[in-house]
Amino acid sequence: MGKILFTCDVECHDPARPENWLLGKAGKELWLDIVCGELSKRNIEGIFFVDFVGCEKWANTIAQVIQILKSYGQRIELHVHPSNFSAGYPRYLTELKYDQQEQIIASAIESYMRFTGVSPQIFRAGAYGLDNNTYNY
Repeated sequence: MGKILFTCDVECHDPARPENWLLGKAGKELWLDIVCGELSKRNIEGIFFVDFVGCEKWANTIAQVIQILKSYGQRIELHVHPSNFSAGYPRYLTELKYDQQEQIIASAIESYMRFTGVSPQIFRAGAYGLDNNTYNY
């Protein structure tokens, strides 16, 4: 078989149950741990795009996500859904003006660095939500 590039978005759309979304919690099992274990068995480094927007609301769960990914040697990169930033914000960056996008992306980068200790190298906007403002950032 040829090379495999595995990518996965890790995001939360239900603040009441972040562990279900971010960790894939199902009973006592964590989908994230299972997937990372399978990738590790196959010597595949995945790229996990973690949404750090508004992650202070579920900081303990994000810390657990980062710990699991690092323990398996998986790559962690930046993902953004602005709806997690604050109540009333839309789901897509394209619905925001440049200064709003800048504020959200800068905040997400700051959180990324705080949790991982490094700067992101890759950015993926949620739901292909890019426009000229995003590219100019």
